[in-house]
Amino acid sequence: MRRSDVAKGMPARGGRTRRGGRGRAAPGLRAFSALALALALALGTLLCAAGCGKVEAAERSATAAPVKGREWEALAEAFLAKSATIQACLVIVDGRTVFEAYTQPRNADDLRKLNSVTKSVLSLLVGIALDEGKLASPDAAVASFFPEAAASWPAGKKRLTLRHLLEMTDGLEWSEDGSYAGPTDSFTAMWASPDPARYVLDRPLAAEPGSRFRYNSGASHLLSAILQKAVGENARDYAAKKLFAPLGIEAFHWGLDRTGAATGSHGLYLRARDLAKIGQLCLARGLWEGKRIVSASWIELSTSKKTETPNGLAGRDGYGLHWWMNPSGGYSGRGYGGQYLFVDPARKLVAVVFGANYGYDFYLPERLMTDRIAPAADATGPGVSPASARRLREVEAEVAAPPREAAPPPPPALAATISGKKIRLSDGSVAGFDFADPREAVMSLATGGPAGSFPLGLDGRYRRGFLGQAFGPIPPNPVYARGGWEGEDLFRAEILLANDNAAYVFRFRFLPGGKVEESCYVPELGREIDHRFFHRYRADHGNFSRLRGTAGGNTHRKNSQSKQKVGKNSHGFSHGNCRRN
Repeated sequence: MRRSDVAKGMPARGGRTRRGGRGRAAPGLRAFSALALALALALGTLLCAAGCGKVEAAERSATAAPVKGREWEALAEAFLAKSATIQACLVIVDGRTVFEAYTQPRNADDLRKLNSVTKSVLSLLVGIALDEGKLASPDAAVASFFPEAAASWPAGKKRLTLRHLLEMTDGLEWSEDGSYAGPTDSFTAMWASPDPARYVLDRPLAAEPGSRFRYNSGASHLLSAILQKAVGENARDYAAKKLFAPLGIEAFHWGLDRTGAATGSHGLYLRARDLAKIGQLCLARGLWEGKRIVSASWIELSTSKKTETPNGLAGRDGYGLHWWMNPSGGYSGRGYGGQYLFVDPARKLVAVVFGANYGYDFYLPERLMTDRIAPAADATGPGVSPASARRLREVEAEVAAPPREAAPPPPPALAATISGKKIRLSDGSVAGFDFADPREAVMSLATGGPAGSFPLGLDGRYRRGFLGQAFGPIPPNPVYARGGWEGEDLFRAEILLANDNAAYVFRFRFLPGGKVEESCYVPELGREIDHRFFHRYRADHGNFSRLRGTAGGNTHRKNSQSKQKVGKNSHGFSHGNCRRN
């Protein structure tokens, strides 16, 4: 297949579509959802827009200028150097795919969580509903959709409109500074409430609507609830028919809250190539293969700067209607951990970046665009010299290649003793290992529902498996895993959710008397996590992953009619003797 096929909307290279009925929500997102929460809280910088807090201006400075005529090679080398934190990069210029790289073990077929890029997709859906007349105007009063809740609102709050929500100039009292913990954090409180949209509606007014920008994920979720009222179905199902189907996007996931509303602030999962299609749609001002999907006027209105963002968390160059402005030109959707959709009409450019940029390097994709992608497009457009093309393909192959296979050492005698046995953890979860194959173990885990089992490579290479309903946001919960013995009684299991962007390294120490100690190391943090401090969230959050994962939604497949069930909340492993609080 030619490298331009993705840009033209043709089937992706080697792409496959998951089919079948919608899976039920997992009975408990225990292990990974809780670990994700721990990761977010331990970092202390989780930004719903995907940001990482304040970053010094020096971080945006360019690196050494690329050699003239080899600008696209400079992009490839930058990706290679940062492939631990930039896990995918897809660049399309003037309809031609110039660079497409995925770091192993994840690949182009994996759905990836977009986090707050979801907000920008929601903006497109609002535009489609306006085009259809199902929403009267972006200046429609929020109160008109919730007359009962708004009956006691003061006059100033009744002036709140959809436009204010889209601009994040709503003026509602809202605390979302990136800590995502404690009694004053509005995002945490919203998702702990039985009706998240009502929680937002009940916030008092802190400033006149339209007077200031303040990042507010609640505004996005309220927009989702309003859209649902206007079109008669949730944003997920509306998107499936009005946006995704026309673009040929069949595999996706969008989480739902307890009331059945799609999580407007986050929760959408797409493949990089499918997200790029949305970028191409915007680049074409709402046209796709000659068919009008959304009006050009909405694209122009929503993607132009409306307000300054001095404390924008995920961007410092202004905000449109749920789109961020880029310092290099154009606009972008941005999600926590470095998920970006860049659209640059002047350069006829669309770029998708998926990352695991925790800590204070959220702006790495922005710098990649400013310092590498934009200059290369300026210098050569989609044209790539034969030498540069060879280097681009070499880097794509290098980051996708599995590690060299290594013969595993002989297992300790303990392996035969525990192989096939059920190991009951102190929270009631049941784990198990099968070490019959010297090169590949099988791990199983049941966390209150049907057990999930998956292979772990013992030869240094990840194996792909499926967790079923054991845990994780997207049934059948694909996972990559490998492991090995680190002594006579200590086994390591490295587990990556295919749809996530962080790694979790479990260690199980098997002690005399059938006791087991567990710990979890998160490479992005560089240390182990004690999970006990966040168990207070367990009773509150329903089936909701605190690291921008899901809210009890289902993966969408075509012609699927089955209903979801919302399970109980997640919990995870703690240190030491695996005690739970």
